[in-house]
Amino acid sequence: GRSAKVMGRSARVMGRSARVMGRSARVMGRSARVMGRSARVMGRSARVMGRSARVMGRSARVMGRSARVMGRSVKVMGRSAKVMGRSAKVMGRSAKVMGRSAKVMGRSARVMVRWRE
Repeated sequence: GRSAKVMGRSARVMGRSARVMGRSARVMGRSARVMGRSARVMGRSARVMGRSARVMGRSARVMGRSARVMGRSVKVMGRSAKVMGRSAKVMGRSAKVMGRSAKVMGRSARVMVRWRE
């Protein structure tokens, strides 16, 4: 009789522990699933981050190149402006000279006319 009682008790305890084990197993499975999902999401975000970093690097490179080109063009513009200024000076000088020679020519023409008379 006693042994039967003890067996019953132990069976009950076993059942309880089995139930608890099942529950814990289920929870474990759920957490594992969630973990997997988060890992996947993390991987995706990491990939996206890598891509954006690459794109940023490319754009930075392009910006640097364009800045360099701009600098060069500015230099060239400055040079051409200098040259233009010089040529303008020369033109002004030659215009002065031309004006003088025109005056002289006019005088000589007058003188010539007087002579003829």
